[in-house]
Amino acid sequence: MTGKFFSRPEPGGTGDALMLLFDLDGTLIDSNGVWLEVDRAFLRRRGLPYTQAYRDGVAHSILSNCAVFTKAHFQMEESCEAIIAEWMELAKDAYDHVPLKPHVREYLDRCREAGHRMAVFTACVPEHCRSAVSRHSLEPYFERIIYAQELGEDKRSPAIFRRVARMLGVKPGECVFFDDSLAACKGAKAAGMTVTDYLTTCALGKEIIRVEGLDDLLSELKAQGRNLNQLTTLANMGRITVLRGDDLTNEYTRLCDLLSELVREVR
Repeated sequence: MTGKFFSRPEPGGTGDALMLLFDLDGTLIDSNGVWLEVDRAFLRRRGLPYTQAYRDGVAHSILSNCAVFTKAHFQMEESCEAIIAEWMELAKDAYDHVPLKPHVREYLDRCREAGHRMAVFTACVPEHCRSAVSRHSLEPYFERIIYAQELGEDKRSPAIFRRVARMLGVKPGECVFFDDSLAACKGAKAAGMTVTDYLTTCALGKEIIRVEGLDDLLSELKAQGRNLNQLTTLANMGRITVLRGDDLTNEYTRLCDLLSELVREVR
């Protein structure tokens, strides 16, 4: 999973939850493209392939665990410290340019108006997190930011979510957790937290129609969307100047229009 869009919230839409606990990368900010490009650049320097197996091994993990996996996966001679240092050099000031996900600020405003407490629990590098939070002036929303890196453990096991709840002075059952990582959501749910199921909630009570024959169109749409996201990230980082970017944008728009037309026909 690469991220989510926030729905336009209803006041108090999270019920009686005492604590709303948010992930950062891919949930509050649109930063997944940063690390995708860092990983690919790191591997390109060594002539190594970027594979799904590698992506699965490093996705949503803290840097120390990513380095251990990378070193073992490719049987590298470099130390984990050297690998992390190179990743940090590649990422540089990327988080100074990462945008918020759609509707995030509106959602946070509504939750604050409803009187909910809010905190962040992230596997993001602390200095990158602070950069993004400061750039978007998010500090007033959250009473605390907890870093998985400082706890020394990935956001996967139920134990770490129980530990975070204790740090916030609440019970796991009093938390609602927002994350774009399936593994993190499973860990939070196993710990007793409520995990947001936005897509499921939207589908309840509605007729679901499956349209066959869209595999090629959807695959191309996803590919063009990834291309746009990566080019935008690199441009914001000052690493490229996008030439003929209108061609890619127009093609992406054309694909979206085709899909919209098909949806209208089905309706």
